[in-house]
Amino acid sequence: MAQNDIEPFISDWKVRSQLTRKLVGAMGATLYKTMLPDSRYQIVNISQYQSYNAFVDGQNDPVYTKKLVADLNQTASIQLIRGFFRPVADYVHVYE
Repeated sequence: MAQNDIEPFISDWKVRSQLTRKLVGAMGATLYKTMLPDSRYQIVNISQYQSYNAFVDGQNDPVYTKKLVADLNQTASIQLIRGFFRPVADYVHVYE
């Protein structure tokens, strides 16, 4: 993602996350922004679903997909990687 697309993406994500939260089986979403400007992943979205099937059903919902694709096509520099990933941690403590 180009640096100048990050802030608009975050603003738009707030709208898209509301779409996601309305899906049956969706439990929430959190957006993380990298602290390093040269990181491969500038933004990471973590969405929680009640189950894998709820995730698949949501991604296959035609209304959701149409709105999501239309919105993401506004920013050409975004390389989207979507998938279902098994949680590896449920808590992280940052030491200062």
